[in-house]
Amino acid sequence: MHNNFLLKIADVLDALAEEKSNLEGQISSIKEAQRKEKLEPVINKLSFITGRDQDELTHKLANVDEDVLSMLRGLTQDSSMGGPGSAKTASVIGVNTSDRADNDFASWILS
Repeated sequence: MHNNFLLKIADVLDALAEEKSNLEGQISSIKEAQRKEKLEPVINKLSFITGRDQDELTHKLANVDEDVLSMLRGLTQDSSMGGPGSAKTASVIGVNTSDRADNDFASWILS
């Protein structure tokens, strides 16, 4: 009788371990889908800007740190096409730098 009770406990523990493993698999799948959803717009923009293959970028960015991914998402967020650009790019340092300098100089002169 004592041995039968221990076998039932072992069966319950096995069932719990299996359920935990299934839940971990589901959580992993959900996290992977969320990450892919975050990466997709970044990869599309980077592919468009750099001309690199999307699969190559996907492979390179697959294990990128979450902070780096957030930074890249900020750099590649959608902006209105055809409108004035407000995003900085690596090739252009401050689009309105000269206008700002002129305004600052005028303010200094007038003060």
